[in-house]
Amino acid sequence: MVLEDSHLAGELVTTARARGATVFYGSPFHLALLAAENSARAWPTLRLAVSTAFALPEATAVAFARRYSMAPAQGFGIIEAGLPLLNTDAARAKPLCVGRPDDCALRLRDERGADVAPGEIGELWLRGPGMFDAYLVPWRERAAATDDGWFATGDLASQDEDGHVFLRGRRKSVINFGGSKFFPERSRRC
Repeated sequence: MVLEDSHLAGELVTTARARGATVFYGSPFHLALLAAENSARAWPTLRLAVSTAFALPEATAVAFARRYSMAPAQGFGIIEAGLPLLNTDAARAKPLCVGRPDDCALRLRDERGADVAPGEIGELWLRGPGMFDAYLVPWRERAAATDDGWFATGDLASQDEDGHVFLRGRRKSVINFGGSKFFPERSRRC
């Protein structure tokens, strides 16, 4: 595993080439930077690029694939559940999906808590192995933070007839991280 201090695309490519990096894991922001890197240097050892943190824009996926001759895979990761969804098989056919549930159960619920039909948007709920045991500060066990073991992620998604999941936004567009609140629509600078 190589951790690069810089998020600048040129430096990422330089480090990746020097270390023979085979997998890249980052946000759509990072994939966009890499797609715009214009040195034309190849990344011959790259075998998998994974985008997570928020929905991957189609233009970024297309630009990255054009630049590195590889469609990026998209995943859905969350501290409470790890990386329960990862699109590796459908990366070419459905590049904007985050995968299908494998070892976790998934539900999409409307505002009343009812499951939504395929193609409709609902809040993403997860249950399964690898779920968190408790929040540390303030201490709160999983049972108190879930509904019968189902965890509400706050993310909005839809699911097609084949079970592929597509991120559609956030239920509330506020991100609470360690007690600090972030409003993505208001953040203009990186």
